[in-house]
Amino acid sequence: MPLCSFCKTIPPKFFSSARNDQCIVEHHPNLAALEKSAEAGCCMCAVVYNAIQRHVKDGKIYNTMDGKPVDLSEQINLRSTKFGAQSVCLGWADVGSMRGIEVPQDWDDAVVYDCKPELGMASDLKYQSDTVKWWLENCWGQHAECRKNHDTSYLPTRLIDVESSDPKLVRLVVTAEESINDPRYIASSHCWGLNMPESAKTVTSNFEQHTESIPLSDLSRTFIDFITISRNIGVRYVWIDSLCIIQDSYKDWTVEAAQMAAVYSNAYVTVAASSSPNGAGGCRKGDASESFFGPADLTWDEEDESGNKKTRTIRVFAKPAGHAVTSLSQDPLVSRGWTLQERELSPRVVHYSKDTIRWECACQKATLEFPWSDSLSFNNALRAFDQGQLQPQGTEGWYSDEAVRKNSFVWFEVVERYTKRSLTKQTDILPAVSGIARYFSKEVGDKYHAGLFESHGVIALIWRIVGKAEDKRSRHSEYLAPSWSWASVKGPAEWWWTLKQHKPEPVDHTFTPQILEMSTVPAGDDTFSILKGGTLRLKGLLVPVGAMWREQDGLEHDQRSIMAIQADGKMIKVGTITFDVPEEACQILFCFACRRESQFGWIDALGLASTEQGTLQFKRVGLVRSKEKSWWDKAVTAEISII
Repeated sequence: MPLCSFCKTIPPKFFSSARNDQCIVEHHPNLAALEKSAEAGCCMCAVVYNAIQRHVKDGKIYNTMDGKPVDLSEQINLRSTKFGAQSVCLGWADVGSMRGIEVPQDWDDAVVYDCKPELGMASDLKYQSDTVKWWLENCWGQHAECRKNHDTSYLPTRLIDVESSDPKLVRLVVTAEESINDPRYIASSHCWGLNMPESAKTVTSNFEQHTESIPLSDLSRTFIDFITISRNIGVRYVWIDSLCIIQDSYKDWTVEAAQMAAVYSNAYVTVAASSSPNGAGGCRKGDASESFFGPADLTWDEEDESGNKKTRTIRVFAKPAGHAVTSLSQDPLVSRGWTLQERELSPRVVHYSKDTIRWECACQKATLEFPWSDSLSFNNALRAFDQGQLQPQGTEGWYSDEAVRKNSFVWFEVVERYTKRSLTKQTDILPAVSGIARYFSKEVGDKYHAGLFESHGVIALIWRIVGKAEDKRSRHSEYLAPSWSWASVKGPAEWWWTLKQHKPEPVDHTFTPQILEMSTVPAGDDTFSILKGGTLRLKGLLVPVGAMWREQDGLEHDQRSIMAIQADGKMIKVGTITFDVPEEACQILFCFACRRESQFGWIDALGLASTEQGTLQFKRVGLVRSKEKSWWDKAVTAEISII
């Protein structure tokens, strides 16, 4: 559509972040003139006007910065900061925001859209479906990296067959009993919520009936959307956990839980109902007020350094009110523990977020608005496995083997993300991450114990639970993992940032213990899942703690200062312990050294409590940081066990 005279004056640099100043473009003289131009057919004015309308309340327009109403008679100005943020102003008051990205020179819109000023491209359901289908076909045909680990012979135990003479029916199939010519299937990722219909679950009593037929009317809105999407993109089978796993059979659950890595890593695509907190929300974006509006394509004819003419195009959308660059991290789905591995293990994911539809594979990050590439929309929300390739490890040990070191960074990142999420059942703490652990173990050839890998050595033990005391961190009410594992505590775990640097710090190996044994006892057949025991045997420096002092600045972090008496009788601080949980702030304590970095002299140690007086068996209760090397002169070399 043609642009008005004002929009034709917008320069390309307005949408660039590669500059050191802000760019201001004077636009229409007032809001009425802008509205008239939009109604006359200027697509860019329609975008600008829509951006302003997002901030109308009770007939007034409010400044996005201070929340105060603005003068509607002021001139329209477009402002772009040096950081690349584009805003709409009435006078100098921010009243809306836009986002523009340059269209690649070789890009041809694979899906044709009709820009309806009252609706916008992103709200067109056919455009959504066609774009998802194009992403899939492009990835499958062009991205060898995304196909390299795909096992074309794999099929889950059961699938939902969406092909039926009656579109209101689907059925559960046992894949070993079916003749399946096209093994492609969609895997689903969703929040169960508290309103999952019993009819949307397969149990022993309805299993046979489900193999005959399942009425769509028995299913949640989200499940119906999974089936609709599957039909729209031409994939016959869908895997949905509550329908494909027999929910009242613990035996079936344990068998199928062990298959999670295979189910998601071999799916044609995983469809994620990211914005829905339960089964009622579906795979839908939000309404028009929560979505991007547009587009407007702005073009400029330019010459390159060689004098060759080229046309540049910037595609512009109005952003939802209060919209951050990325809202993927704010979607309900990413707050759930089980869904982390569903996303990490899937070669391709389509996220139905509140603001847009996002595409994610190892080679491309895109959105409905910018289908060629939109990595900024995933900023601070990238998958851990996309940030570095796992490498088979050598045999030189953690400090010298670069592959092991890099792999450990990836695993630590996975654990840190996972432990920030929520689980309905705390007994799922290890099962819900077992798929990722199984994949990791297979890729790097490493042994796994209670959330930790053997090759990562003592560094893996130097985790801490973060957060304030009022966060109510606690041990689980029943045994789920040994105390040396982060999985033994309810709360977010993290490693010191210095342990995750790409270059290893120089260390004093005098303080590095020897791991004699790391073992766990599974409750069933799966060593990656539920445990009933575990032991860690170490040989290293052990020193008793004489006294502790609770400092005011440590009240909210469950910290204590570790005190020692000098030769002159004075009491000095020799370190700090952060307890894993508040109730374990005990007085009888030992410190067991794990590492000492040479540059600054910090010593990381485990805070241990004796499980039985007179023995060298302990349980971990916290993490110690000490800089008083002389205090460790009193340490003895001991073989200990931690349970």
